Amino acid sequence: MQSTIARAAPALPTRLAMQRTMQDHAGFSRFGDMLKQGVTKILEVEKAARQMEIKDKSKVWNTARIEALETENLIEVAKATTISAKPARNPVVPTSEMMHGYRQVSEWSE
Repeated sequence: MQSTIARAAPALPTRLAMQRTMQDHAGFSRFGDMLKQGVTKILEVEKAARQMEIKDKSKVWNTARIEALETENLIEVAKATTISAKPARNPVVPTSEMMHGYRQVSEWSE
């Protein structure tokens, strides 16, 4: 984690950008072009994460430091996930009926 005062960024916006990228581009129902965009965006988020700075320099329990370390770790996982993910063969979100078959309410009450 590099601390550059001129372009420093807090961890929260970086984490939120990573979270939004994963939700939008690497969800259950995913397509090849969406994954490619996700890889590009997650690499941009990783670049932004290098600019994170911790303003609280105390030696006591430092929540900002923990948040920054968690963000770094999550970005590594997000990068690995988006790069190694394959498009879903049938990118349709299954419904409960599709997964378990149709169930009559009367069957539940017996």
